[in-house]
Amino acid sequence: MSIRGKLILVFVLVVGFSGGNLFVHFWSKRQTDASLEELRRATEIQGELRQIQRDLNDLQKQNSIMGQFISATDDVALRPEEIERFDSQTESVALRMETIANLVGRANRESYEQLVAKCKELIKSWRRFYLYFGRDHTQALTELALNAEPLGLEVMQVYMPDLVEKERMRIEMARKDYFASSELTGRITTLMFAGSTLILMLVLLWFSRDLVRRLAGLRRGAEQIGSGDLDHRIADSSRDELGELAGSFNEMGGRLLTARGELDEQYQKVESERARAEHLLRNILPDSTAEELRSKGQVAPQYYSQATVLFADIKGFTLATEKISVDLLVEILNHYFTAFDKICEKYKVEKLKTIGDCYMAVAGVPNRRLSHGVDAILAAWEFIDVAKELSARDEYPDWQVRVGIHSGPVIAGVVGIHKFAFDIWGSTVNRAARLEQAGQAGRVNISEDTRTYVKDFFDLEARGPITTKEGQGVEMYFVERPHASLANARLSLQAGFAERYRVYFREDLADFPASMLLESEK
Repeated sequence: MSIRGKLILVFVLVVGFSGGNLFVHFWSKRQTDASLEELRRATEIQGELRQIQRDLNDLQKQNSIMGQFISATDDVALRPEEIERFDSQTESVALRMETIANLVGRANRESYEQLVAKCKELIKSWRRFYLYFGRDHTQALTELALNAEPLGLEVMQVYMPDLVEKERMRIEMARKDYFASSELTGRITTLMFAGSTLILMLVLLWFSRDLVRRLAGLRRGAEQIGSGDLDHRIADSSRDELGELAGSFNEMGGRLLTARGELDEQYQKVESERARAEHLLRNILPDSTAEELRSKGQVAPQYYSQATVLFADIKGFTLATEKISVDLLVEILNHYFTAFDKICEKYKVEKLKTIGDCYMAVAGVPNRRLSHGVDAILAAWEFIDVAKELSARDEYPDWQVRVGIHSGPVIAGVVGIHKFAFDIWGSTVNRAARLEQAGQAGRVNISEDTRTYVKDFFDLEARGPITTKEGQGVEMYFVERPHASLANARLSLQAGFAERYRVYFREDLADFPASMLLESEK
């Protein structure tokens, strides 16, 4: 059976049981309503009978008093209004009798009719008594004594109590019938509801368990296929909608398995090219700049209020180009610049570019750092150390490095759309180049602005001013060595330098050039 057929079956069962429950509900309501109506009628009859009994008692007492009044005097006559009042009272009793006629039960109909007949006779006797009253006292007293009073006693003591008792029993019976009917219909309703609910729950449980089991199989199969297990197949051979869906999943898995081989091959090619492009991009640009370019497609220029620019030039390079073969020259220059790159990476100084034998870098860009001046000098010091080490090798020329450093504001960004490069601009760059040109081989030449950042770390040698292209004088200083005062009985020079670095800049020192150590510490 298809899922649609099963759902229709469940729907038919729900409608059928709901209809059965509604039928039982309305049947039970009809039974209880009938019992309530019977109880209402019997209760209303009781009230009417009590009122009739009171009215008849009043009339009987009234007539008895009138009979006594006749015995006491012979010249009394009834006024017309008194007869009218009597007629009104008896008419009220007759009306109440008629009301009871519509309410009395079949079982008590005979007793009611007997009571009505006796009441009519009694009323007629009282009527005759009233007519004789004041005209023929003997006839009046005879009617009262021989007819009215015996009939009144018979009505009040026999027929009326009999009907009242029977109606009371009717009330009791109606009450019992009501409670019995309510209990019976309640039980039937409960059993019907419980039975239908149980059957529906069993049917729904069977249907839902089957549906959930098969859906779980489909879900697991989809998860297996989604996770890449394209060899997985869903075991569902049913001929309903879920079986067809399982077959479609299995066919899809087969097609995906075929396509995955082709996609894997293409993916490997794309991934290889992407990794290569990513590597090239991160070699060309700083990480943060490369990420911005990759995510936004462009790099917004950034202003840095303080940075330190470093120029390092190789002295003797021009002469070496005339004496050394091209291959060896490029190899040696590559060794120099590769070593410089590693030093910059260690001290978090950003390499910008090489211009012939000139190496340009900046500290504090693109990552802003308070330690940019000290980091640039430490890197420059190691540049000079590397040059000394490499120039001592066989077949390597005696090259020395001249370094110029200046601190100030710069603007950084990426220029061009083809072969773009990360670069910086501003007068700070020009002054750093001018300081490099005015320096000496194997020495680090810094400006007054840089001195303000590093004076607590290094001993400096004042050199006097240098004139820039704009005609301004810039004071120059050679970096001699770290402050000897940084070393004491507790700390070595390197440890003292590192501690001050940590206090000033709230980060750890990356390294310390070995050539800066005191002779006693080497």
